[in-house]
Amino acid sequence: MFPEASELGDLKTESDVEHKVVWPLLTYAYPSGLGLAAPDVVTKLNIKRLEVGKGASRKLFYPDYIVVIAGLPVLVIEAKAPSEDVQQGLHEARLYGMSLNRDAILAGLREARRAAATT
Repeated sequence: MFPEASELGDLKTESDVEHKVVWPLLTYAYPSGLGLAAPDVVTKLNIKRLEVGKGASRKLFYPDYIVVIAGLPVLVIEAKAPSEDVQQGLHEARLYGMSLNRDAILAGLREARRAAATT
């Protein structure tokens, strides 16, 4: 069962958001979650770092999760702590997604079209 609203008030860190909100939302059965199989949700331990950004803001980055369907990335997810700016997370997820798309297009594959961020 997805965490109760009263439990969500305890979210303090990015890790809290990842483990108490995002992972359940992705993997719990419908209607509590999206019902994705765990192997279809790649976690940051298994995500390749890519250079994102331009100029002085260029950095190595990897998101918190990537949803993969039939071996292709379809959703990039960057979680942030409740005190952090969700827009920064969305920006980072989009940059990573654009890098993935660049690589996919070069390999002759279809590009991903969604990014998400949450606090």
